[in-house]
Amino acid sequence: MKLHPHGDASIASALVVVANKEYFIERQGNFGNLYPGDPASASRYIEARLTPLAKREILFNPELTEFTESYDGRKNWNLFYFPVKFPRPFY
Repeated sequence: MKLHPHGDASIASALVVVANKEYFIERQGNFGNLYPGDPASASRYIEARLTPLAKREILFNPELTEFTESYDGRKNWNLFYFPVKFPRPFY
């Protein structure tokens, strides 16, 4: 988050919302509570990472998926589709 050009406020607030709803994110620090509206700590006091379940179920094998070139032909490759072992809706 240190490299974001506009600061980390939007990233930290999104992380707090996702970490409070997901079981795939291991969190450390005060993330607050969404339902009574308790605020989270400042972004410098919170940490998050993927759980071992998330690493096993969500992360994909790059040898099994198709990549397409980016719109300008640079070496940035885009996923043609996103294969996962465990289908999960994004919310």
